[in-house]
Amino acid sequence: MITVMYDEGSRYLGYKNSTEVFNESTSDTEGDDSNDAYIGDGTGSANGRNIGAIIDEVRISNINRAADWVTTEYNSMTNTTTFINIGSEQYQ
Repeated sequence: MITVMYDEGSRYLGYKNSTEVFNESTSDTEGDDSNDAYIGDGTGSANGRNIGAIIDEVRISNINRAADWVTTEYNSMTNTTTFINIGSEQYQ
């Protein structure tokens, strides 16, 4: 699971499998559309941006998430049998 967050005018945060892999300062501001955003493969593999993998889900949100949220999302997808434990049905 790859997660990238942007904190306007401050930093970019990146996580891979719930582990922070980059935290870069930036002076970018919202509305600066001088650069395109690419998911997976930009305009072709010749430009070096080819992810070389299959993307099965993309989520885009306008809310910055805490590191704990990223970890919880990762755990809920990778540890489905231990993330939640559903007991047997109870009768009254």
